[in-house]
Amino acid sequence: FLFVKLCRFELKNDPGKARSGMVHSGRIYETEGANAVGVHLAEAIRPLSPIPHAPSLRFFHTGYQPSEAEMPWYFFGNAAGVFGPSQVIELPDSVDFFDIEPYLVVISASDIHRADPELLDDAILGYTLMLQVVDRNLDRLGNRHGVGFGPSRDIGGALGPVITTPEELDDFVVDVENGRQLRLEVVYRINGVEKARSNLELLPITGAQALASASQNGHVKTGDLLAIGPLIDLSDLPGNLTRGDEISIAVESLGTLSISTS
Repeated sequence: FLFVKLCRFELKNDPGKARSGMVHSGRIYETEGANAVGVHLAEAIRPLSPIPHAPSLRFFHTGYQPSEAEMPWYFFGNAAGVFGPSQVIELPDSVDFFDIEPYLVVISASDIHRADPELLDDAILGYTLMLQVVDRNLDRLGNRHGVGFGPSRDIGGALGPVITTPEELDDFVVDVENGRQLRLEVVYRINGVEKARSNLELLPITGAQALASASQNGHVKTGDLLAIGPLIDLSDLPGNLTRGDEISIAVESLGTLSISTS
């Protein structure tokens, strides 16, 4: 196909066996390597995380960017705590104040070290979405004492539902000065009720900038996840999430991702 959405899934009638494929016109085309081996209806499958074992997870949080930094600032998340779509994430008993932050995730297509941002749009395998659970008490503690934000996000989050390849988004590129900037509408819902809208165009960090920053001091590996966001300013939303709430983020041309907590 000219445009490709990549996915991992299991069949509902054959659980436990992870399969790979492509999504096209509402059907899932299962593949093994370069070979097509089956076609499935969407209702027959259960989506899995499109990247099963990411080498690393970096958060480029737009609210935590030092003004003096030459490149976007990031902190590491828990790559082992990445789950698939439509998951119920169990919260520790100690968590009484939490949020679920939505992110655009850029996936590295190759190993990169000290690369120029101008060259890195071609190093993006694709884009997907993430909903990350955040313990707000730990988040504030880390911010107050400067000890980092990783522990506040150790609970985990969901990734998916598919990987959208860059070529599919060519018509949504609005600027390339600092890498491809995408104009795609974002909708955030709680228990099916729309709570906020935004657009990826408002993100101050592009995928190319994130890859360049991550590659300066360390190494970016194939399959690394770089989460840029949050896509919605959660401080504008009233109240606090409670266990059992279902949170979803829908981004034009990228799909819809949902999780709930218990």
